[in-house]
Amino acid sequence: MIHEIAHGMTLGPLDLNGSQANDTAFTNPVTGQIDRAPDGSFSGSALRPLLEGAGDPDIMSEIDNLQLNVDAYTTNDPAQRSALRGVRSLMESLRDWKDYYQKEVDAGLMSQADAAAGMDRRQANSDYYTDYMQGVRELAVDPVLIYLINPKLAKAVMPKTAALVRQQFNNAGNNKVKFYSHPMAVVIATVMAMLAQGLAEEEEEKQQMQMPPGALSPPPQGMGALTA
Repeated sequence: MIHEIAHGMTLGPLDLNGSQANDTAFTNPVTGQIDRAPDGSFSGSALRPLLEGAGDPDIMSEIDNLQLNVDAYTTNDPAQRSALRGVRSLMESLRDWKDYYQKEVDAGLMSQADAAAGMDRRQANSDYYTDYMQGVRELAVDPVLIYLINPKLAKAVMPKTAALVRQQFNNAGNNKVKFYSHPMAVVIATVMAMLAQGLAEEEEEKQQMQMPPGALSPPPQGMGALTA
């Protein structure tokens, strides 16, 4: 859920004026493919220049490390960790397939040409995924996601990127999005709990309003309960 919230934040105009639909196309130098990002958004104004070689190259290195090596976790449950991107498991899978094809060739069950073709297909699927995650939208969403769920982790593994996120959003002048040290995951959990409590109270209130007058009062003497 927070990943999608971060997409909305990084694709929307930082000053809240304009539309997410106004994409500008450009060639992504990393993937060599056509990429798109709205002008005035975090994706378009902060990440696109970095992709194109402007700005501090350390920030791109931090985001690369984030996608390749960092396990994400919340401040209230550090033991529950998950890779931000599935790159490591993807690389392990490729190594397993390479070993499998080689064993098939060694056993005389597959030709070298068929093994090479099979490996090429696996590699193409891997390249498709890595190109996807190196698109400007995914490069923008990952550091913001980490900052939202764990600001302390964000500042530890990507200090320059964290500073860029704060600078871009805090200086946008929209007075709606501000980055603090408190993780947004906790804020969302608190808000959801408050909403649930509010809905429960509202439902109880509605039920009481729907009861006929005297429904909870004992029936008059001599009148049966069903008659009442």
